[in-house]
Amino acid sequence: MWHWRRSRLVSIGVSAQSVALAYRTSSSASIHMTEWSLDELAQGLTPHRGARAKLAVDDRNARLWMVDPPRGTASLTELEAIVRASFTRTFGEAPDQWHVGANWHASQPFMCCAVPVSLVQPVVDALANAGIDVVNIDPAFAYDWNALPSISDGWWCRLSPRHAVLTRVSGQRVLNVRSVYVEDDRPLQRCVIELKRYAMRLGQASPTHLSVIDAMNLLPEGSDGIEVDGVCVVSVDRSSSSCATTAVQAAALAVLKE
Repeated sequence: MWHWRRSRLVSIGVSAQSVALAYRTSSSASIHMTEWSLDELAQGLTPHRGARAKLAVDDRNARLWMVDPPRGTASLTELEAIVRASFTRTFGEAPDQWHVGANWHASQPFMCCAVPVSLVQPVVDALANAGIDVVNIDPAFAYDWNALPSISDGWWCRLSPRHAVLTRVSGQRVLNVRSVYVEDDRPLQRCVIELKRYAMRLGQASPTHLSVIDAMNLLPEGSDGIEVDGVCVVSVDRSSSSCATTAVQAAALAVLKE
């Protein structure tokens, strides 16, 4: 009888200037992390030949938007064409130089994301040369979001260095998404300011509660949250998925090492 050994999964964080790798060993629950410049990547990957890799791209380099498919959409080919046209309308350019992904749905609005090919392709090529297969490419936000055990209605945010992704959820579905810049010195305050502006723009009531995926570890775990400018800001548990954890930590390290 043949016994197949599953290849090890590693996470690669990618920012504009740096690349980081995070992985767990079978004998340890701790996460091992390494950071390189893009020029050092090929040499650093050598010990990981045969592994599989997830790429987590710094949220600042990603684009996020919503698509509401027309009634009667029936195939993935149609959805892909709709997403491409929506990208062009939203960002004013063709998506040819972007790696586009989505939570595809034929009859309900769904969230889409895109990362620049110019940023990820050198990393993908280096991984291929090192004998490492890429199984997924997404913004760091997507890894954290998809790992959440449940999503309650209301406002959500993923907060990372100099960046926040705001989402509004209703009926367990994302209805709106927006990426915003936040200053380093007062990130929570800035995030709440942008949240209120976004809610006003959408014609929604001023938010009183914000669930935060806190990639900067600014909020105390297990607390009832803190009040920021009249909004109760609560940290969300991020420990539910080891794969997501390694992916977003790799992305965070790549950002911090810029």
